[in-house]
Amino acid sequence: MKNIWMIALVCLNILSTFGQQKIDLLGSFDRTQPIKLSEIAKSVRTIQLETTDDCLLVPENMRVHYGQEYIFVFDGTEPGNFYRFDLNGKFINKIGNAGPGPKEYIDAHSFKVDEIKKEVWLPDWRSNSIKIYTYEGEFIRKIPCEGLIHDRFLIKDDRVFYANSNFYWGAHTTELSYADAQTGKLYSKLKSTIPNDLKINILLDPQLLYTYRDEVYYKNPLKDVVCSIDTSGKNIKLTPRYKLNIGERDHKRRDDYFKPQRNLRYVSVYRIYESDNFILIASVYKDKLYRTVCSKKDWQCKSSEYDEGFINDMEPGNKYFQYRSGSSMSQNHIVMVIPDEVGDDNPAITVVELK
Repeated sequence: MKNIWMIALVCLNILSTFGQQKIDLLGSFDRTQPIKLSEIAKSVRTIQLETTDDCLLVPENMRVHYGQEYIFVFDGTEPGNFYRFDLNGKFINKIGNAGPGPKEYIDAHSFKVDEIKKEVWLPDWRSNSIKIYTYEGEFIRKIPCEGLIHDRFLIKDDRVFYANSNFYWGAHTTELSYADAQTGKLYSKLKSTIPNDLKINILLDPQLLYTYRDEVYYKNPLKDVVCSIDTSGKNIKLTPRYKLNIGERDHKRRDDYFKPQRNLRYVSVYRIYESDNFILIASVYKDKLYRTVCSKKDWQCKSSEYDEGFINDMEPGNKYFQYRSGSSMSQNHIVMVIPDEVGDDNPAITVVELK
């Protein structure tokens, strides 16, 4: 009986490996088509953000988290400022300060929000740490990280997952880690699988981390699979879930790894959002930006070029919706930043609730 159960378990593992869903991303670019916002959205809301002398925003580089109670914004400057607004766009307070002090961050260009503990996490990439603040902007603690993380991290329960932006520097570097969210103590880490003879100076393709249905998903930028992360044991285990048709790199030209516009046969994926009904993918191919909707009903992909965006058929007078790739998916929302068009220095955001 024991042998029968072992055989069944092995078969199940094999089926789960080969049963990963295939997504024809590359094929959809040959038949780009307009995509209506109503195909993916339940509702649309535009919110004007209040600016003051203490809160100035650069719309072109802003990042937004639309939360259950508040809106959080990175202002798009360097070394970065972070603000909290109410859901009607009224400015409330600034979060943290840039500087060399122990309670300050040196340089931060992104953030995450823990809405359960009401904390704002700022990745201070110059100090290889994450600085954590209250909603009111007061410093709480910092946790150390191995390697540069930029915005490649997420919080889940009492753990933090983060990817090392320099994982491609050698086979012995750490690619992915997960640690205690209070102390930063490592639970486990995944060693890089990059061969030693692969010489890359700069890799522009990002590592991707996101959550869906209480699971954590990860994509290595040099691979064509999206995996879920199983951390039930002592070591991180990756299980393939989606296989993306993204073409092939030209291995004879190593600079194609960090200059994807030179490799016309390869799709560079830089953002993935997942809901119960579809997967949204933002990518670059042949030096063009694309937005792709992959339906979970039939796993067919519809793609449009970035400049076209989604046709906004849900608001009068608005012709398109281009969601910001760095914006949050909290509460199943995506966000578009609208520059100031009336001369009062107040940018707006359009918030779309996904189906």
